[in-house]
Amino acid sequence: MSEVEVFGVKASGEVELLDDVNNSWAGAMHVWNTLSKKYDMEGSLFGGFTQLWKSQGKGILLPHEEHVLITTFDNIIIQRKDIEEFLVSFRRYAEENPVSNLVEQAEIIEKELESGYIGFCWNQTTVSDCLWYGTYDEETEEEIPFNIYTSQGKELARML
Repeated sequence: MSEVEVFGVKASGEVELLDDVNNSWAGAMHVWNTLSKKYDMEGSLFGGFTQLWKSQGKGILLPHEEHVLITTFDNIIIQRKDIEEFLVSFRRYAEENPVSNLVEQAEIIEKELESGYIGFCWNQTTVSDCLWYGTYDEETEEEIPFNIYTSQGKELARML
């Protein structure tokens, strides 16, 4: 079964996996389906959720819905200074939509709030490519963590 992965960003810029939550369908796909239905926007697994995604930042969604939606986008990093507000939004959204796995995602981050991370980010499904995984150095046989300051592809990371 696919999972939602939650990552922390160290002050050095290195991104590391904190933990994962079972059933990625209860993450981004649940959010997209629920919000599309609530706001009468077309969307589907195969057709995409373009109308919903483009609604971000336009004042259509409630603030807590906006926060949750933002975290489903690829390559988004939520800064530590803002994460507690996002966690409140996760819990409120989960109360309104109890089939999601947002509470579990929030719990992973809450355990790490005092760990010195400068941001948090997600891979919404383990069946897709993920920017946050580093590379493997065949010569030294070591993993090289993704770094938001130095790694190839760093321009794709968006710190909010």
